[in-house]
Amino acid sequence: MDIRPLKHELQEKAIRELNEDTGRIQEAFDHIRDWLQKQPHLNVRKDNQTMIAFFRGCKWNLQAVKQKLDYFYSNKNRIPDFYKDRNPLSPEIQKVLKAGLVVPLPKVENYFGPVLIFYNFKNVDVSETPFVEVAKVLFMTLDILLNEDDDTVVSGASFIVEYDQCPLSYFLQYTPTVMKNYFRCLQNAYPIRIKDVVAINSPSVLESVYNAVCKPFMTTKLRERFNLEKWKTKVESYTEWFIEDAKYVSNEKLRIGDTMSFEIDAGIDGTFRNLIID
Repeated sequence: MDIRPLKHELQEKAIRELNEDTGRIQEAFDHIRDWLQKQPHLNVRKDNQTMIAFFRGCKWNLQAVKQKLDYFYSNKNRIPDFYKDRNPLSPEIQKVLKAGLVVPLPKVENYFGPVLIFYNFKNVDVSETPFVEVAKVLFMTLDILLNEDDDTVVSGASFIVEYDQCPLSYFLQYTPTVMKNYFRCLQNAYPIRIKDVVAINSPSVLESVYNAVCKPFMTTKLRERFNLEKWKTKVESYTEWFIEDAKYVSNEKLRIGDTMSFEIDAGIDGTFRNLIID
């Protein structure tokens, strides 16, 4: 069967987390191909590597695979703004690529977790790289990862979004229609498990935009995994807690019994006396 073999750790993860049964793969493929023959509106890639990406992304749930396939290929007609003119050498896409606005981060050796996808909106040029083109490149990136990256297929993807110095005018492009279509593609079509989305250096206006035009189109699961907080803000929110925490210390004047020794030889009777150093 012309499917890339998974590394042992990744195969074990696919069995454990995705319900993969290596003995029933061909049976599942036969079933879905039989179903596809009855779907004349769908012209899909039917090679085994593509098929197994959808099955793994749907945890081998046949009904979910059918829905994903239908959404995946139907969206190209229904939402053409994200899928038309996808020539990587076109000037529009080259601008996004050269600006490094969407980049999967390099993986360390023997890492079997989610792929990290970096959205870099820092100093984005509103006129040169509109959000629709950035989204188009994201979906092109996901297509490539589905084709050749087994870590993405098995472990999913985590998104890190950098908004430092992103002009506020850029958020005017986050219209309800655009965001509705964006999440229809990201959630409903791609067989990739989104593990979390972390926005860093996000301006305060983004929370209002998120609540108004993003959140209504997101699944409950994705909402729970979407984090707009900056760590600096989180730490600052603990100001009163840390001030109050200063009182939670010992008062040695009130200790009953011998004072506890914190000298370097404390505990020597229990451990270090018998320690042999080669």
